[in-house]
Formats: sequence, C-alpha cells, structure tokens
Amino acid sequence: MLPQSQTIPSAISDNGNTAGRFFQSGISGPLGATRPFLRLANGTFIPIPALAGFEDPLLPVDVEVSGVNNTGDVVGTFQSVGIAGRKAFLYRSGQLANLNTQLGTEASEATGINNAGAIVGARGVSSIGVGAVSGTAFVLLPDGRIIDLGPFRANAISDSGYVAGVTGAEDGSRAFVFRDANGNAAVDPGEFVRLGTHGFVFPNALAVNEAGQAVGVGFDSSNVQHALFWNAPAEDTAPIDLGALGPGGSTARSINDQGQIVGVSAGKAFLYENGQMVDLNTLIAPTAGLTLADAFAINNEGMIVARGRSSNTGVGVILGAGTPGPENRPPVAHAGRDQVIRTNARRVRVRLDGRRSTDPERGPLSYAWRVGNRQVAAGPRPVIVVPRGRFVITLTVTDREGASDTDTVVITIRKR
Repeated sequence: MLPQSQTIPSAISDNGNTAGRFFQSGISGPLGATRPFLRLANGTFIPIPALAGFEDPLLPVDVEVSGVNNTGDVVGTFQSVGIAGRKAFLYRSGQLANLNTQLGTEASEATGINNAGAIVGARGVSSIGVGAVSGTAFVLLPDGRIIDLGPFRANAISDSGYVAGVTGAEDGSRAFVFRDANGNAAVDPGEFVRLGTHGFVFPNALAVNEAGQAVGVGFDSSNVQHALFWNAPAEDTAPIDLGALGPGGSTARSINDQGQIVGVSAGKAFLYENGQMVDLNTLIAPTAGLTLADAFAINNEGMIVARGRSSNTGVGVILGAGTPGPENRPPVAHAGRDQVIRTNARRVRVRLDGRRSTDPERGPLSYAWRVGNRQVAAGPRPVIVVPRGRFVITLTVTDREGASDTDTVVITIRKR
C-alpha cells in the first residue's frame, strides 16, 4: 500500500514511478481536499504542491492526475468551485507549470504523457467524464508545437506516438486513434482513424499501447457501460466486448504492450488476459485485508495501480512491485556525424540522426534533442530548421527504466 491514507494512484510508468492524488488533512470542501503526488520507483513519496491560485487551505480543490513517465514528469488537472476554468498542469524536475498559457486557453485538461514528454488532453473544455466531454483534443509536442485533433478529447499517448480519445462524428461521438506518422505536426489523410462502434453509443478510447491497440468504454441501449477493446488502429475496427464480472457494467482503463488490460467491473478491479476477465481480488492473499475496487493502469512489467479499502479506509495499492528484475544497463547515445552545410539560404532544414543509439536490453528509447536548455526536437530522426552559424546539439536517449545517456553533434551552416 502507498504510505499515505486515502490515496488514489492513477498512473504508472514502465520503470515503476507512480502518480495520483491523496487526501490532505486540514482542508475541506464539496469537491474534496486533494493534492497530487509522485512516488518514485525507489519508494520516495513526493507531495506536489497546488498550482498558483489553488493554495488557499479553505478552498475546495480537486485534482485529477492522469499520467507519469519514466523521468518522473506528471500531468493532470486542477479545478475548484472557487476558480473559473480547469487548469492542466505539468510537474517536471520539481517545478509545477500551468499549461493553459501555452495551450492558449482558459480551461484545459492534461490526460496523458509519454516518455518523450508529449502531452495530450483537451483545451477549451466545459465538462469532464466518460461520455461527457467538450473541447478540442490536442497533442502538445516536446518542442512546443500543438496538434489540434478537433472535438472532443485525447486521453492517452504511447511512446510510439499513438493517441487515443473520443471525437465528434455525424452519427454521434466515436472513439479514435491518431498517429503523426510523418512527424509534420499536422493531421494528414489516413493518420486520424475513427474506430467502429458495433452498436455501442458514446464509445471512448481511454488508453492505447505501442501497437495502436486501444481500450475504453461504450454504452448499450440500456445505458450500461461495457469495457471495449479495439485490436487495430484501422477505420471502423469493431470493438470487442470484454464482458463483466457481474451486474453494473465495466470499463477498461489501461492496456500494456503485452495486451494485458485492467479496469473496473461490478465495483471490482479486474485484469483481462488470455481472453478472460479476472477479479483482481482473487489474485491477492486473503490475509492482505484488502478489497480492490478499481484498477487504473498497468505497465509493461505487469505492475498495476489500484484503489481499494483496508480497515474501512481508502488506500492506494501497487500490485506486482515486489519482484526485482535484472539490473538495468543504461543506453548508449549516438547523435550522428557532425555536419557542415554551405548554402546561400538564410535558414536550412537539417535532418538529425540518432538511430545508432542503442539499448543493451533492446528496449524502446525516447529521444530528446536540445540546444542549451531548450528542446528543439524529439524522435530518432527529426528535421530542424536552423539559421547560419554553428550549433552544438545534445541528444539525450532514455530507456524504459529511466536510465539515459547523452551525445553531441555539431551543425555548421556557412555561406556558400
């Protein structure tokens, strides 16, 4: 169990960082008294402060924590009945930022982040919740560019760049999967895929994995929720109904790269694998004294963050965290060869190449390219535009355990 009482963990990274919200004593209000937290893989519990304007101890503040990555970046949303508009936030390296200014809006939600630092959510929102969304779905890239995906909301982003969410359509809202395949920060033909409904209404894709497989929820004609799985990111892919543990419906909240799915059904946390939905309560020792009510996320190591009760107190639980694996070896960064370009143009497109970077465990890597402290690109082979001059560009590659390495490349642009 997490070290604070009444915690609600809601996100976990592949290296075991977790994030969520916890009850802070001495504060009361109709929306509850909550603050975000980050729990590092080594067990360190870090309370995250309130955004500016939300610090008043008498102000009823609520916070949703939606994502955490291997470097400990956390995203989510602050709201209060005493403050107009929701405020998407990013917590990074001990600093808390309100994303509304960067997003150019008075109201926004941040719903996911990947290991490259790309953030998804909705801006211009006026409501929140499954099947009740209003706003413009966005992808905020690490270099500051924004991809607008139209109405309504993006819910998750994978390291491979797949984005899942819910969008408007002539026949009602539809779940979608999007991927900026050519990296031009625009929605091109074939990149934005509306998933099939198979008779369900208000289908919503809440999570997506590296292969573009998505999970979420839809409603039947009796307004009962059904946990859904879309096996491929293709137009009109029919969802698979994952079933339920009993009356009351079900929702699939998270999927990992192995296809394991977690969520909630009939008031119980579930794990779906090998074609079967299993009550997570049957997989923990009865002597644990826990009742698991919901499972929010599962990572590629099979670790699950869940909510439950113990001795009539709400608790947060991390399952599968007790077995250490082999020691992780850091990746090796390779930023490519130095380039000297002679041209009469004032600005030049330059392709960077970090594809010779390697991970000893052969796992996925995230790529961040920086000039000084400013990130200018992401990905293994991005294109940047630079003026004449000499530029030292640093590549940082990070593996799924959070280990990283750096290398530099020098780009020189001279007049012909």
